[in-house]
Order: sequence, then C-alpha cells, then structure tokens
Amino acid sequence: EEVEEQEETESEEEEFVETTTTPTMTTRSTRLARRTRAQAPKSSTVASASTSTSTNNKGKGKALTRRRISIPKNSSGSGSGSSSGSGGGGGGGGPLPYLTIFREGQQYFEQQEFAKALDCFTRVIQMNPVPDVIAMSALAQTQEQMQLYEEAIETIEKVLDQLESENMSVSHLYLDMHCDLARNKYLLGQYEETKEEFNQVIKAQYNYWLSLPSKVERNEFKESVLKSFRGKANVCNELGDHEAELKCFVQVAKLEKSAEAFNDIALTHLVLKNLDEALENAQLTQQTDPLFVEGYITEAAIREEMASKESRLSKKASTNGGNDDDANNDDDDGDHESEQQQNTSSRKIDQSILVKQFTPLIQNLENALKLDFEEEARARLLHTLGDIYGQIKQYDK
Repeated sequence: EEVEEQEETESEEEEFVETTTTPTMTTRSTRLARRTRAQAPKSSTVASASTSTSTNNKGKGKALTRRRISIPKNSSGSGSGSSSGSGGGGGGGGPLPYLTIFREGQQYFEQQEFAKALDCFTRVIQMNPVPDVIAMSALAQTQEQMQLYEEAIETIEKVLDQLESENMSVSHLYLDMHCDLARNKYLLGQYEETKEEFNQVIKAQYNYWLSLPSKVERNEFKESVLKSFRGKANVCNELGDHEAELKCFVQVAKLEKSAEAFNDIALTHLVLKNLDEALENAQLTQQTDPLFVEGYITEAAIREEMASKESRLSKKASTNGGNDDDANNDDDDGDHESEQQQNTSSRKIDQSILVKQFTPLIQNLENALKLDFEEEARARLLHTLGDIYGQIKQYDK
C-alpha cells in the first residue's frame, strides 16, 4: 500500500511540475473563478451564445468570490494567529473585548455593511498588543469589497510579512492570503503581476501539497489548487496568452475530470482555431455530463466555425482550379481574418456544408431535450436548436 501511494504521489507531482515554471516558492490559492470569452469567434448568434452564456451555469458567472471570515477552532489560545486569543492568556473569563468586536465585524460583513465591518476590524487590530493576522485578513477582505484594492494589497502584504516572521510561510492561511493578493492585483488590472503571483501560488501549493501526509488530505486541498489554475487561466485569457491558458485548463482536467473543465479546453481550442481538438473536447463535455448545457452550445459554435473554414477552402480550391495545396496554404491567412471579415464570410457559408456540419449536433440536441433539464437550461437548448435551424434555412422548424 505504501508503494502504491508513493507511485500515485509521484504521478501527481508530475502534473504539478508541468505548469510550475517559477524556480522559487512564495505564494497561494485563488478565488478567480472563471474568465470571459471575449476573444472567441463571434461570427453568428450561435457563436456569441456560446461565449456569452458559458459563464452562467452553476454559479460560474461570478468572476470573483470572497472568503467567509471565520475564527480558527483554537480560539482560546495565544499568539497572533487568532483574533480571540491574541496577546496571550485568553483563557477563561469569557470573551475578550476585541473578540466581541471581531464577531460584530463578521456579522456586518455577512450583511454587506462593509463600512461598519471595516470599523470593527480596524478597532480589533488597534486593541491587540501584537499583530493579529486573522483580523488583518478580515480587514483586507472588507477593503476589497469596498473596492479599496490598493489598501487591501497593502494589508495583505503586512499579513504575509507577519506570517513569514512566524515561520508560517507554508500554511493554508499563507496560501489563502497570496490568493487574495493575486485577486486584488487582477481587479486593479495588473495582469502581468497577477500572472506572476499565480505562478508563485501554484509553486507554493505544490510544496504545501507535498507536505500533506495522506492522500485524503491531498484530495481535500485539491479545490485550492483548482482555483489557482483557473485563476491563472483567467489572467492568461486577459493577456491573450491562450497557449498558457490551455495548459492551465489541461491541468484542471487532470485533477478534476469534469464537464466544465473539458468545456473550458474546448473553448480555448476554439479561440486558437484548433477546431478538431475543440470538437473532441466539446463532445467529451457532453459525455461527462449530458445535462451540462454549455457543451452543446460550444459544439454549435465550433461546427459553425468548421463550416466557415470548409467553405473558404472550397471556394479557394475552385478559384485555384482545384489546387488543394494552394487552398490549404491560403487558409493559413484565412485563419487570421478580422472579425468583420469573419462575420461577412459566415453569411456566405455554403448551405450544404452547413447542413452537413450541423446534422449530427441537431440529432444530439433533439435527444438531449428528452432529458430532465431545468426550465432555463431547456430554454437555452431550444434557443440554440432554433438558431441552427434558422441558419440552415429550415424556418418552419
């Protein structure tokens, strides 16, 4: 059993190493959930439906999420790691004054009364004789919610310095704070800095993950790792580095073979014009979870792009007297058409090619509509199917 677990650990290590390109470690996990698909083809309503709705399923529309402020379980101890016991001797005379104020701040935060929460956490920090990393972390989250991103970054850096001084640079809290740092830099539009922060986060998570003694604990920590890869993918998308974005999503799919992961890979391949790979992953999305609507919508966008490409090839081949080599060479230039040219070309797609591409998907959609979808999801599938029928001029359907 020890040998088998060691082999599994080595295999998992290889997956991490593929995307941890920075030589040093210093950071942590993310809350950037997903990126928008601004660069995806917009040649028709099917394609735009794929890009605009792909972030609305199962809560994925939230580009950023906040952590719930909580008090550690060991809330009666001493030291700077807990608001309830900072400064030593929190023992037995009931709640300390600053613990009461901290809990008030928690309540205000949950009620989204952030100005009042900010005041509470600031008072807690001022009352404590030693730096209180929990209260400072709460303060940073509150500053973020008030869009005080520069102030939040300053507070987070103070927390990180304090944790490092206490030799806690390999801890879950340290990784979480680095995640918050990356998120606030992202919100300020500092994409290059955010990307570098995520590189360090992933490296730090790798070292922390290695320190976990059991497979159960490593699996529990997996969600933080997934958020980091998705966060880095989001930033790479903003920077237009889609190859790096793709690598991140491939890592996500290795750690979590989910429909969402395969759909992200499909969409990124679509942006990169890797249409065969995009179609393969869109279909894998549907196989993994037949009720995941985005898989069908993504395939519709991919098949339309494939029909457009095939039409261009056919037209150029006929113009060149059937010289397929010239047509293939010319298509390299076609892949770099402007958006306006792509929109124009989409209206001139050969109808027979369009029908050929969409026929398998029409069958899949009609079968999928027999499944037990929620009302909104069913409406989106019907909208996609109706749009396809419109494109192939079967207006009665």
